[in-house]
Amino acid sequence: MGGHNWMYRACHDYIFGHLLIEDPSEYIITSTIDADDALNTTFVARVNEAAAERVADLKRKEAGRGSHLSHSAGLGITFENGLVYYATSDRYKRRTLAFSSLSVSIVARASTGISAWSCRHLAWPHMLEILGFDTLRLENSVPMWLYVRHPWAVTASDANDADVIGPDLDLKSLFGVDVEKLHGFLNRFDLGDDRQLFSGGMFVGDQFSRIYQMMGLTTQISAIEKRLSCEALPVNERQRLCDLLSKQRNRLRETNREFQVVGLEKYGGAINRDLPPPSYTSDPDF
Repeated sequence: MGGHNWMYRACHDYIFGHLLIEDPSEYIITSTIDADDALNTTFVARVNEAAAERVADLKRKEAGRGSHLSHSAGLGITFENGLVYYATSDRYKRRTLAFSSLSVSIVARASTGISAWSCRHLAWPHMLEILGFDTLRLENSVPMWLYVRHPWAVTASDANDADVIGPDLDLKSLFGVDVEKLHGFLNRFDLGDDRQLFSGGMFVGDQFSRIYQMMGLTTQISAIEKRLSCEALPVNERQRLCDLLSKQRNRLRETNREFQVVGLEKYGGAINRDLPPPSYTSDPDF
């Protein structure tokens, strides 16, 4: 538990449906980034280059991996050095993290279903050992990831002992972050007087639970619909399936509504009321 494989299922659909690869056994590189974080502008190119140099070797190793692992040689790539950036006060701390969250890229065959979403952030060193994947630590003299702290982040943060961003640290060139635009955005919210210390929003666990529930319900509904397409179903079984299908569609719709309402209450309440309200999808199958 703690992984997010439901994300990769959607990626798989996109990759195969849009003909990004023809052979489902081709190697794919996955990395993760949250909507409020940033990667170095050279990150993708460097990971692609490192992976391309090693894929042929991964394929050669498969023959000696045994029956259950013969199709699954893979590689974990990490950049250890990054920054924690406190956006509301423009402060930072240097951090060294190997194979954790932003510092993880996974090279694996698409057919294995293994991706950067297969494991919770802090357990990747153990996961790589379980998978029997090679590991690669790429050297970096500059920070390669930017972990951003702000009032709506999940975990608490304290910038009081952090360093002030100076001219020697250009977030624009390193990460593409337009600090002026960012501060203009943040100033549209009521952040209070203390911009150094934030308690974090731990309610997010309930939201993740709802996402898992919706994923399970969507999969179940799809299976029931497929079963109902069989013409030779006994009448009693067909009726039971139809009743359950109606029940689970309503449950999915209600869980989706709860997901949206909680998001609006927890995040939307901080929004300056002069701004237009956020919009949410009404599609229960989003």
